[in-house]
Formats: sequence, C-alpha cells, structure tokens
Amino acid sequence: MPYSKCPICGAVSHLNVPDPATWYCERYPDLPFGSIVSGVCFFCFPEITSGMRVVVRSHSTKHPAWARIGAIGTVANIISSNDGTLFEIHFDNGHDEYFVRGEIRRPHDNE
Repeated sequence: MPYSKCPICGAVSHLNVPDPATWYCERYPDLPFGSIVSGVCFFCFPEITSGMRVVVRSHSTKHPAWARIGAIGTVANIISSNDGTLFEIHFDNGHDEYFVRGEIRRPHDNE
C-alpha cells in the first residue's frame, strides 16, 4: 500500500488505494513501486484562515513557555509574502505569537 509524507508537518500516512500498482503507474511513473510520495495530511489539508481556532502542534523555532505545544488560540493575522506565510496567534491567555503553518493545526473535535 502507498504511503505519503505531508510536506507541511512531516506526518506519514497510509493511502487507501484499491490498485496500488496502477496508481503508481498513473500518478508516479518515474518512482519505484512502494516509494513514499508527497501528500498533505488530514490535519494540514484545510486552509487556516483569520479567526480560526488553532492548536500549537510543534515548535520549529523558539517560542515563549506560554506558547507551549497543545496551547489553543485564534488566528489574529496572516502575513504572506513570496517568502512564505506567518500566522499571528492570539492565545486565550492574552499573549500573541507568530508561527509557521507546520507549527499549528486545526483542533481535533475533542480539543
């Protein structure tokens, strides 16, 4: 069965493909059968927009202790340029911090 690696967060996911050999031939003819492919995961797929609730999933840069992994906040601002996008998160504790997309995700239903 094929596996994909998310280019945003790095999660590896199993892909439910009925005929893997045909799938590889049609979509990735230059890759050997069984190679890992790039694919956005379930938690990175939805676009994050201003006003959306998000959870800190990881730190790829240094952040204050109050911006810990698992902290929940609201997207206050999105700053985009040719170099990438930063998300300003307003946390429930009143603080703000900037994150890249791979550091945040939408919350699960039980969060």
